Amino acid sequence: ILLSVKTTQGQDTSKTCKRGLKVATWNIAAINNNPFEYWITYPDPKYIELMNGVQEFVSTPGTMDVAVHQVFSDEMAKQ
Repeated sequence: ILLSVKTTQGQDTSKTCKRGLKVATWNIAAINNNPFEYWITYPDPKYIELMNGVQEFVSTPGTMDVAVHQVFSDEMAKQ
């Protein structure tokens, strides 16, 4: 198995592996840090309920909708 990865500095980090390779990946270059952006299929009713609830809130926040400056002050931004 030849594993080839280019670093952010453009370096090639090719490695040869003689044994099996188990790999997991995550989109670390996402535009935002919203964990609810990526909805996977998972057959647990509680998970489906959670994700549906989050989507409902995002779509129609109602009285829970607040402006960013109400929770993130200018002073906080300076830090």
